[in-house]
Amino acid sequence: MKRNGLIWLVTGASMALVMACGGGESATSVTPTEVPTQAVETSSGTTTGSSAAADITIVMEEVPAMAYIPANITMEAGKTYNIKLVGGSEFHTWTIVDSSGGYVENFSVNPSTEDTIQLTAPSTGTYDIICLPHQVNNMIGKLVVN
Repeated sequence: MKRNGLIWLVTGASMALVMACGGGESATSVTPTEVPTQAVETSSGTTTGSSAAADITIVMEEVPAMAYIPANITMEAGKTYNIKLVGGSEFHTWTIVDSSGGYVENFSVNPSTEDTIQLTAPSTGTYDIICLPHQVNNMIGKLVVN
């Protein structure tokens, strides 16, 4: 009898884990091939300013669905941008991925913080932007660099 109870406990725990991780949902076509070698963490309220920098605000939305607002942005190659990342109630990343699946930049945003990072736009092309923990929930965007 104890063995049946243990089997049900393990089965229930496994199902809970699968459901918590978004079981049954398919991942998007973006499949990064390497782990970021350097994640840049910014502290809450940190501002790196430059009078020549353009300003962009990205909101990490969670309701009604995980999303970046705006999801798609355009930049000029080589231009420096002050990007304000507004976190939601969960940990998020704003990770730029090139066409080969390699990480170009990876910024982390802690829950309920607003962090401003400074980014010089990469070379001309189209890049995917993904939230590493929420990519399976379709939290993705596009960066077009002219």
